[in-house]
Amino acid sequence: MSRNANSGWRSRGADIEWVDQCWTCQRQSCVSAKNSGGAVHLGEIHGDVVAQTSSGSIIVGFGLQPQADSQLEVSGGDINVALPRGVAIDLAAESSGGKVISAIPITMTVSGVPKPGVLRGKINGGGPRLNLRTSSGDIRLNESAAPTQ
Repeated sequence: MSRNANSGWRSRGADIEWVDQCWTCQRQSCVSAKNSGGAVHLGEIHGDVVAQTSSGSIIVGFGLQPQADSQLEVSGGDINVALPRGVAIDLAAESSGGKVISAIPITMTVSGVPKPGVLRGKINGGGPRLNLRTSSGDIRLNESAAPTQ
């Protein structure tokens, strides 16, 4: 695993884990993690996230209200996201071969017939966009105990 400029982490064939880090960023992408064959675990993130892996799970815990859009993508694995109580985001979640499960109330924004494995809507009135995509796995949203600021 190597760290590149602008708070980016890259790995080939190993897990990436980043826990209990406080990041306050004013650029487009606060934390960037790309992996070609393992899991990505990011905890207590204080900013936006771009995370990708080709196989393995992505687990992200936001520690604060995101100020910019975030993108989590995996080809073969699950995505688990923990959001602080009161966080306001626009959600776009899609799983081609799995389910989207939310323990957080979402005001759905659907035009036409709802599609299996797709959930689009607003959490607490909406805010920065959270894009979640997996081609073979489930997507889960849960509430964390972190305070919203």
